[in-house]
Amino acid sequence: MPDKKKEISVATATEDETCGTAPAPRREKVKRFRKISMVTKMIGLMTALMLVASLAYYLLTYREAGKAIEDIILISGEQLVGSMADSITTEMYNMRDETQRQQSISNLTLIMKKRLAGKGSQGIEDAYILNKDFSILVAKEGWKQGGTYENPDPLKELAGVQTIYSDAHISTVASPVQYSKITMGFVVMTFNKNAAEQARRRIMMMFLFIFGVIFIGMVIILRFTLRHQLKPIVNLGRASDEFAKGNYDFDLAEAPGNDEVATTIRSFKRMMQDFRVIARFSNRVLVNKIRRGEMAEKAEEINLTVCFMDGVGFTNWSAAHTAPKIADHLTDYFTLSGRLMDQMGGLIDKTIGDAILAYFGVDEKESKAPAQNAIRAMFAIQYMVSFANYAFHTFHGRLPLDFRIGVAAGRCVLGAIGVKGVRMDFTIASVVANLAQRLESMAEPGGLLIDSYTYLNSGGESYLVVEGPTLVRPKGFKQKVPAYKVITYKAKEDKEAFCRDLTACALSTEVREVLSLTEEDWQKYADHVRECLNDNEPRMPFRYSAD
Repeated sequence: MPDKKKEISVATATEDETCGTAPAPRREKVKRFRKISMVTKMIGLMTALMLVASLAYYLLTYREAGKAIEDIILISGEQLVGSMADSITTEMYNMRDETQRQQSISNLTLIMKKRLAGKGSQGIEDAYILNKDFSILVAKEGWKQGGTYENPDPLKELAGVQTIYSDAHISTVASPVQYSKITMGFVVMTFNKNAAEQARRRIMMMFLFIFGVIFIGMVIILRFTLRHQLKPIVNLGRASDEFAKGNYDFDLAEAPGNDEVATTIRSFKRMMQDFRVIARFSNRVLVNKIRRGEMAEKAEEINLTVCFMDGVGFTNWSAAHTAPKIADHLTDYFTLSGRLMDQMGGLIDKTIGDAILAYFGVDEKESKAPAQNAIRAMFAIQYMVSFANYAFHTFHGRLPLDFRIGVAAGRCVLGAIGVKGVRMDFTIASVVANLAQRLESMAEPGGLLIDSYTYLNSGGESYLVVEGPTLVRPKGFKQKVPAYKVITYKAKEDKEAFCRDLTACALSTEVREVLSLTEEDWQKYADHVRECLNDNEPRMPFRYSAD
């Protein structure tokens, strides 16, 4: 089933690329964008909006400020020209007398020099005092004196102070010099606009500096504020992601307040708490496989190797313990056994009192793998139970509990079976499970009994050393069936690998947590494990004797 789904997904991706519904580079960009954190996206959005608003404000300010400065320069120039025209009226009047003409020109030259050296004169590019016939009496540049003004037409109709020419670089302002409404001459000054441009640059530099400070401050404040405000949402996203992965123990921090985010987080926490209760009483591995599509929820027939493990003398053993102790001790045994099954690819179907029903072969493609993994797991469980009995009895004073194991292989119905709307179990229904249970009841305490299909599927005599076959008639079966008592592995390398892997497992941190041993007791337990596995000759049954 997983292979078919992979083929379908690959074909779909190919169709998308060939049909052009979504170009691959664009999909990659979308994927990269989706990986960006929410805080980064929000900061980017706020920064972009601030940049756009600031740029618009700057352009408007730059334009209006430049225009205002130009107007100020122009008004100042008009005032300067007007005041100069008023100040030379007497001198221009005296020029009508030829005897005073030369003196008046000298006086006009002095007045021009004073004006050009006074405040606000830096922007004056050129200046003239003209006679009424447009001849130049006085000029900023002395060599022009005595000549004729080159563009007299705008002056002919001049009635007062007026700007007669203006472009992007200069403005020319002129004023008539009048006495009793009689025009005696003109004052003309040309002003450059460098001052306005310099003012614009100062505005730009000041804006960039202020904007940079505000921008950096806003980014820092935004990052801090958004991280603080969005932290509950980010944590909720992480919790949802962990929940989807099957981690139902993720601790989601409580969100303060009563807003929508806080309410959502509290609701999610209640859902997680309820689901943890459900998860405690369900097979997480099985649930995750179904959720990922690795197993079909609908019942189907499949080849499986089924294992049944049951306690020996449980009635007498349980009579010596209180109910809570029985539950705790059985949980210890089942935890050690279940982890070994999980490591070997097995799935625990259910626990029934002091028994476990498990099966192998759901994910296996090779025909030998399910049977070999099942035997390897059951072999390891019997050793692990023996090690646990040694630790529990020696260091905790608990009564040891042995287990028998039966294994059978064949076709099984696997899927959701139960009462719709009340309780459904993902379980197996097959005579194979019944046979495994019957073989378990016939095995020796601490022993392992398998059927002929398991023996042959595992590799037979090339893989195992067994006793048998022995024809037995299990309860409920009309005919006798061959059974094999497993002794050990055939090949030396299989024995060595088993002992090496089992030693690592038996001395792992997880096992130490279950055994609850002090450092000194753990060292004694480790020595016992190494001593039992030192000869690399695993044999069944292997039991710890308290005698």
